[in-house]
Amino acid sequence: MAELPEHIQKYKSLKKKAKKIADTTELAHSKAFTTAAEAVLKDKEGNIDYELLEKSDVQDKFVQKMVEHYVERANKYFGSKVNPKDRIEVDQLLRTYAGITQTQLEQYLRTHGKGYNLQRHENIRDELMKAVREGLSESASGHLKQEHAPHILKEIKGIEDILDPSRVPLGDALFLHGMYEETGAVTEKAIKNWYRGMNKPEPVFLKKKKEKKYQAQQA
Repeated sequence: MAELPEHIQKYKSLKKKAKKIADTTELAHSKAFTTAAEAVLKDKEGNIDYELLEKSDVQDKFVQKMVEHYVERANKYFGSKVNPKDRIEVDQLLRTYAGITQTQLEQYLRTHGKGYNLQRHENIRDELMKAVREGLSESASGHLKQEHAPHILKEIKGIEDILDPSRVPLGDALFLHGMYEETGAVTEKAIKNWYRGMNKPEPVFLKKKKEKKYQAQQA
């Protein structure tokens, strides 16, 4: 098998690194909650009692414990030394690292009280992580140009049977590459469903039936 072009090797390496960073950040979201719950929400028997989150002073302590964990992880990642008590710097740091701020956490607690349980936190985490992963993915592919789209698509087995690589936008090529890595296949139906889900017309880069028939005859 021919060696991959340098720009594709770089992309794959950066993409792998981006995934590790995102997975670590996702875990930090969960640990921030569980660490705070262990420290602040236990009753006399040592059980977690979400009813305590109805008290404003407990809410404050809970958020502070979460922030301390986020800041610790973010400082380690960025090599920074932000003080957990510096509100402005904390909000800037957490927004960059985890897509959330101390101010937002306080708002969630004020709004939901005892309803701010682990499940609700992780639902919010999942939404936040979409943006974090998208940002990391953009960074990993930042060096690529439109002319590199066909090189990316060559990684996908059988892709030239269903589409014309020279007509695929770079962003779509990256998405299809990700689809292939996750599912092990990219089909015409999957591409059409993806476009339909975005309320977009059928992509022009898909090959028509005549093209496929001619291609089969030439094989």
